[in-house]
Amino acid sequence: MLICQTLYSQQNNEFRIYEDSLKVILHKLYSSKADFERYNYNNRFNEMLTKVLKFDKSFDYPFDSLNSIGRLIPEDKSFRIFNWDIPLENGTYLYEGYIQKYNSSKKKWEIIHLTDKSAEIKDPETTALTADNWFGALYYKIIEVNTESRTYYTLLGWDGNNRTSKKKIIEVLYFKTNGAPVFGYNLFRKYGTKNTRVIFEFSANVSMSVKYEWQQMDKLISKPREKRVYKKIKMQFIVFDRLVPMDPSLVGMYHYYIPETNIFDGFTLENDRWVFMKDVDARNPLKKKTEPLKKVDHKALYNPE
Repeated sequence: MLICQTLYSQQNNEFRIYEDSLKVILHKLYSSKADFERYNYNNRFNEMLTKVLKFDKSFDYPFDSLNSIGRLIPEDKSFRIFNWDIPLENGTYLYEGYIQKYNSSKKKWEIIHLTDKSAEIKDPETTALTADNWFGALYYKIIEVNTESRTYYTLLGWDGNNRTSKKKIIEVLYFKTNGAPVFGYNLFRKYGTKNTRVIFEFSANVSMSVKYEWQQMDKLISKPREKRVYKKIKMQFIVFDRLVPMDPSLVGMYHYYIPETNIFDGFTLENDRWVFMKDVDARNPLKKKTEPLKKVDHKALYNPE
């Protein structure tokens, strides 16, 4: 028992040493003024992170002090996502990401690199993508959707985009039988035609809320002649601001879109699908089901919800 505790302590000390080094590199990345410096520190961060994630027991180590990057684990704890953004001199952003997943057949941890190709992807809202062709974003929430065939993971993400507009993304992730990740799946109903992901674009001068919560709803269960009968049920929602152009003449010019005051739409989870619903009441979520979201500290304007 004492030997096991000693080994555990030694291993944690080793992880902490790597974590401290990673934290220093991240600080230099975000404090750098030139793109070539950011790329250099990003490469160093990549090399060290992939090295430490291959260590045995690394999945159990939280890396809590790396609070300027996304670190998400679903409820089933089948994988973990690390991802972060690289702000560039021209006002755009590049995204990096890794999925840490155990391969039971090979009996080892696999580290899957996500390559941001969002600037090259045509029709991103209707396309399924791979790890090598990823629509980059900074994820801040992961939601499991279990179906008879497989488990889908809904990801909420932020994209700094450019100097005139920002984006919020609702992404869908699942894994093939060989363990390869696929980004994008038509899990949405009553919204568009064949959306594999939902992308909101809006003015860089405002913030848009996209958050996950539980709400209590009145559901119609019967229609007798005298009156309708409703039952209160708990439902999962992705609630978001409704975006509108600043002026009717600006329709389609998304860098002029702003949230409409106190008007929310959303997706509710019904029969393992996200069903679009207008005019969601976002005032009274069930607080016991909500979770505090960690803010990314290197961007003052970053607000994940």
